[in-house]
Amino acid sequence: MYNRKKYDTRSDEGKTPEQALARLTELCSRSEKCEDDARRLMTRWKIEASAQDEIVSLLLKERYIDEERYTRAFVEDKLRFSGWGAYKIKAALRAKHIDAASIDAALDEFSDGDESHDRLMAILSEKLRHTVAEDNYRLKGKLLRFASSRGFGYEEAMRVIDELVE
Repeated sequence: MYNRKKYDTRSDEGKTPEQALARLTELCSRSEKCEDDARRLMTRWKIEASAQDEIVSLLLKERYIDEERYTRAFVEDKLRFSGWGAYKIKAALRAKHIDAASIDAALDEFSDGDESHDRLMAILSEKLRHTVAEDNYRLKGKLLRFASSRGFGYEEAMRVIDELVE
């Protein structure tokens, strides 16, 4: 069986700052990365903090990393393809140290009340087909927990659940 660690020339440990910069520019060229992603990778590669700062500032200056662009791409991806709600998206971006203003701007850009309602309706309709409960009360509870785990708010979830169950 192929052992990635043994044969991969892009090992995760022991990179020089020059190798880290080259690898990060390659990664950032292929997909959006934020500063936190880059720092996490460099920490794993055992790059010193001062070198990390220099590399990150160069990546920001050359626009390989752009927090606004990353935030918009992340929000669009999670809304459209992953079916996440606003609360889960905000929490994930806060964990990556993205500022609240950028998060709110990106969510406002891609969030539409009707679209969010339709997306939640589709997600909960699918969940409803596979959910077994003794009564409507327990069924609504299961659907509500599922909707909240996907990052949707209580009021929005209950409106959709009431439409589906009634």
